[in-house]
Amino acid sequence: CDLTMLAPIDPRPYTLLPSPRRDVLIGMAGAAGSGRRGEIVNALKEKKSLTHYHKPGSLDELTGSPYHEYVHFLRRCVFALNNSMSSLGGTHVKARIIEAGLAEACVLEDANKVTKSWFTPGEHYLEYNNTEDILNLIRIEPEKAIQIAKKLKARIEAHHTPRVFWETVFNCAGVDMEIK
Repeated sequence: CDLTMLAPIDPRPYTLLPSPRRDVLIGMAGAAGSGRRGEIVNALKEKKSLTHYHKPGSLDELTGSPYHEYVHFLRRCVFALNNSMSSLGGTHVKARIIEAGLAEACVLEDANKVTKSWFTPGEHYLEYNNTEDILNLIRIEPEKAIQIAKKLKARIEAHHTPRVFWETVFNCAGVDMEIK
């Protein structure tokens, strides 16, 4: 059968160590890239509003550092900036939204139809169109950002874990299997 699912990210690294202090207001992991993502990242960096985590050429292709350092960074973020732009300029749901959700960061996602088919703007993440939107969104009450982040994490834990992913794959293939 045809099957479309999100990346099955292992949640264990997000719970193994005590939570760090959330001392990064807006964090973004990965390459700034070009196009609409690069424009937003560069504008926020110019305004000194973004902490950008990217260390190319090391152990992890995404962050250039061991995965636990990347997880630690995301767990320090109040807001995690994300952009659905693919390398070819299209739109897709990145694994980063799952990782940021597991880290309980409030995701700032560019307005797009694809992410809306998996998560609800205003409930699971905050949606932006431009840099000014982002700067306005981060002014919400801290408790509201925390609640949005917790709702995203709950949605991920209910629908997008590796267990759910593999049970769905096996069941779709006609194999009756429960993953523990």
